[in-house]
Amino acid sequence: MNVRLRYSKTGRAKYISHLDMLRTFQRAFARAGVDLIHSEGFNPHPKLNLVLPLPTCCESLCEYLDAGVNGEYPDLCRALNSALPEGIRMLSAAEPVMKAGSVRFSSWSCLLRLDGASPQKTAEYVAEKLSAAELPVIKKTKRGESVVDLKKHMRDLSITTEASGVRIGVTLPTFEPSLTPRNILAALPELPEYTEYCVRTEIFNEKMEQFC
Repeated sequence: MNVRLRYSKTGRAKYISHLDMLRTFQRAFARAGVDLIHSEGFNPHPKLNLVLPLPTCCESLCEYLDAGVNGEYPDLCRALNSALPEGIRMLSAAEPVMKAGSVRFSSWSCLLRLDGASPQKTAEYVAEKLSAAELPVIKKTKRGESVVDLKKHMRDLSITTEASGVRIGVTLPTFEPSLTPRNILAALPELPEYTEYCVRTEIFNEKMEQFC
């Protein structure tokens, strides 16, 4: 059967790259004794698909893995959690409802931990810059560079202060263009020294319905 697994990726696991995540899951399924369906042909490979790539060094509470498995496994999440490394935890397993390619938006929470600067003044600077009529940034892709106006693509923007810094909440497109909070930070050249902590919190289809 086909199963869609929702999982979180936090802590040191955020340094695992997209390709290494697939290898990690292949080993976890094997250690958990879960029989994966393989493709046919000369070089068969397990049917595993990460629904939406996550930038390295970002955390997430809403990652999805589609897997083809032989048989039924009532305790699939528990079995995989016992075989996965620290920071990767399966949250739920169910049959897919939406197509994997239907994801169009993702919500983010990005904390800027400041090194001595005032959170209030920094938040005021961020709010002023992001309130501009246009926010052009250069986006790099495999096909080259292009200029994207962030103002046209940001949704549900929020800027709040915390004891350690400034938190930016925002919903961004995942397709044409694909954007992350790092693109927003590129539009803030005068930020004081900071350490970013970005977490993807949810993903949606084009109707802003939660992916499932």
